[in-house]
Amino acid sequence: MIREYSSADIEEIIELWATAAVKTYNSISDAMIKSISADLRESYLPKAKTWVYVNNGKIAGFISLFEKTVGGIVVHPDYQGVGIGKSLVEYAKQEKGSIYLDVLKENTKTFKFYEKCGFMPTKDSICPITGAETITVVAQ
Repeated sequence: MIREYSSADIEEIIELWATAAVKTYNSISDAMIKSISADLRESYLPKAKTWVYVNNGKIAGFISLFEKTVGGIVVHPDYQGVGIGKSLVEYAKQEKGSIYLDVLKENTKTFKFYEKCGFMPTKDSICPITGAETITVVAQ
């Protein structure tokens, strides 16, 4: 079931994000997790439009948007590959129409996921913060 995020979900979302981050980014430090968790709690989630995917009473994934820009989509590692991410993307597209985001060019697994969800590449660029190559993808 997909539903709109409520402030009561914040700690569960942060825990889900941290679990996925540790699994995805081998070198993420505890300090970085703590810092990003604080940003999620204090500014990011309160400002974004967020929907959660609930499975057996627990949040298994979420998607957050700023207007039509996907700021984050996270699925708990135990539930990846079963359609939750795609369901969240489809829900966001129904709500917002076209949506877009930047994907790291080197992150081929994630790029393939977005392709399966109907995203099409529109431009290449360099992230001004990290210097990494990114691809802007759009889905309608």
